[in-house]
Amino acid sequence: MQSQEIENKHRGLVLSQPDSVIKVRFTYIEAIRQSDTHFTDIEYPVDMNLGEAVRKLDGTAVIQFSLRVATNPNIAVFAVKGEATLKGSVETVQKLTIPEKNSPPPIWREIYQEAIATITFLARFLEIPPPPIISSA
Repeated sequence: MQSQEIENKHRGLVLSQPDSVIKVRFTYIEAIRQSDTHFTDIEYPVDMNLGEAVRKLDGTAVIQFSLRVATNPNIAVFAVKGEATLKGSVETVQKLTIPEKNSPPPIWREIYQEAIATITFLARFLEIPPPPIISSA
């Protein structure tokens, strides 16, 4: 599948720059159906990895990510990889990439939502129930 870019104005976080942008670009998308068994109650354990934010000369920051979801019971496996590009001030990038107390960094939610939206599309294409979506609140 070709690279896909999804660009969103940042939602839900208090940012010092109202024009900050997060751009998620998928470089690898995979969906494998491993069984023809039909289940209505499927768990979607998620393994998500984020790299360190790397600041570039143009003022953007790039974070590599990967997300793997294998259903339980074993019906399908989904994998997406890519990079998130953050445009904004140094303070904004720090707010997005530094963990908050006992929570992952705010950029995690943005990447997760875009990746799960893609996996939801693929799950529907494979005719299995889609994974749950976390709220943006």
